[in-house]
Amino acid sequence: MEVWTEEDSKGNVLSYKQYNGRKFHPEMEGDIAVTLGNISSLHFREDDVLVCSYPKSGCHWIYNLIYMLRQKTLRYYGSPFLLEFDDLSQISAPRSGQTYATHLSYKFIPERAKQGKVKIVNILRNPKDVLCSMYEYQSRLTNRLYNGSFDGLLCYFLADAIPTCGASWFTHVQEWEIAKKTNPNLKVLSLRYEDLKQDLFSNIRKITNFLELDHDDTFLRELEQTLSIDNLRREHQTQRGHRERYSTWIKDGRLPIYRKGIIGDWKHRFTVNQNELFDAVYKEKKAAMSIDLDLVFE
Repeated sequence: MEVWTEEDSKGNVLSYKQYNGRKFHPEMEGDIAVTLGNISSLHFREDDVLVCSYPKSGCHWIYNLIYMLRQKTLRYYGSPFLLEFDDLSQISAPRSGQTYATHLSYKFIPERAKQGKVKIVNILRNPKDVLCSMYEYQSRLTNRLYNGSFDGLLCYFLADAIPTCGASWFTHVQEWEIAKKTNPNLKVLSLRYEDLKQDLFSNIRKITNFLELDHDDTFLRELEQTLSIDNLRREHQTQRGHRERYSTWIKDGRLPIYRKGIIGDWKHRFTVNQNELFDAVYKEKKAAMSIDLDLVFE
């Protein structure tokens, strides 16, 4: 499928695939229509779990947390199985109680997930930190969906033009929030990245209860320490952090995640003018979205 490129007046370039008026990451496998159809019809089992988030919102972190909880292990798993990038034929193989992840907007997730046949963990992070993390991440990759300055990425972000997995941040969040309110079948636990950072242990308990697991506090405290950003960063540098799938994205096949993992890092990147622009557009779009968002930016 053709990869399109878009360049602004300052030489900032976006690369993407396009389908039905939506932009998708250029590294999504094959024809977008076929891939989305295959994802929609996936036959997940009822003991599977799906982690859903916009990119750079804590997906790797929570995926590993859930993996450790379900396997009762402190061993790092590595990069998650992402529906839009990995080999879907692996899901048809016999297995039980698997954990998957996706950055797709709600519109494109598997039908069985929409029907409540799968437990979903949905993560939301404030968009200013998402944007900063996305810029640092993209700057380290060989195969990029964006190549340019931070200011250019900011403008694309506010214009709903970032080609991630079928939706801009604003559309992604709106579709998920509306689905939670209007689809009574959804089995979904909503988490805020900032809440996780401020009180990880209570959120580990919350996830444990949602997944109907039985662990004592001793194990959960050990898990809390294991999931510190410093420890995850070290573990990611081992062989477990390598995925051959990403060897064309970055030289060693190890995605550049676990950078700072803090709240409010945007204050070290945004200029005053950029922040004022972001706040003005965010306020306008938030009002138009007609959903309640109580995000922590500090």
